[in-house]
Amino acid sequence: MDRLILPRRKFLLAAPALVLPHRRADAQMMQAIVNGKIPASGPPPGWNLIASVHKDGNGVASSAINTTFANLLVCNAADFNNGGVSAPTDSYGNTWVGLTSYVNFLVVNIYYVVSPTVGAGHTFTPVNAGNGGITVHAFSGANATTPYEGHQNGTTTDGTGTVQPGSVTPGQNNTLIYSGYMSNAGSVGATINSGFASPPPQSSVGTTWTSSGSYFVQATAAAINPTWSSAGTANMRANIAVFKT
Repeated sequence: MDRLILPRRKFLLAAPALVLPHRRADAQMMQAIVNGKIPASGPPPGWNLIASVHKDGNGVASSAINTTFANLLVCNAADFNNGGVSAPTDSYGNTWVGLTSYVNFLVVNIYYVVSPTVGAGHTFTPVNAGNGGITVHAFSGANATTPYEGHQNGTTTDGTGTVQPGSVTPGQNNTLIYSGYMSNAGSVGATINSGFASPPPQSSVGTTWTSSGSYFVQATAAAINPTWSSAGTANMRANIAVFKT
């Protein structure tokens, strides 16, 4: 009996999808949705970090992030400039509101945008004298009209390697407390305690100036005064502000 010989089938392996740089933010957001971190309908009620980014220097845009679903942008802007530091600009043309600037050669200032225009490919550009940087966090869950709760503080210190911005006591529960710093410790960066999130990856301008920002969601209102710590005897500045749902 003759054997039936079937023709061989050729199987083609699909090439990996090419993710272009300007599409990475979209891909990361979609992956977060697929992984269940962000529902397709949007994040759950309450505070959620949507994305964050850090950029040193002046006049050059940050990497793109996807800020879809965010209704509050918060930025720690820093510089070595006794004249203060300007708000960043961003690729969606938002208008930033500045809080108190804490200046003693090193300067830090918190800026924010309420109900911002957001989306994929969102970049942020520092505007300073060239020795500073910005750290931007995009959140959902903020009060849609008046997210700034009204409490802020800031301070300066020299030669200790640590700095506290000063105590704030929110007037309500479930607030987002944001703090930023600047130092001359170079690329070693700094850490923060009191339950604050780890800052985004930190870099420095040259070998000297570094800055960042972090946040803490406080369920029950209480006084808080975190400590930023850096290596050696760095000169440091810090600020803190409270935002509400």
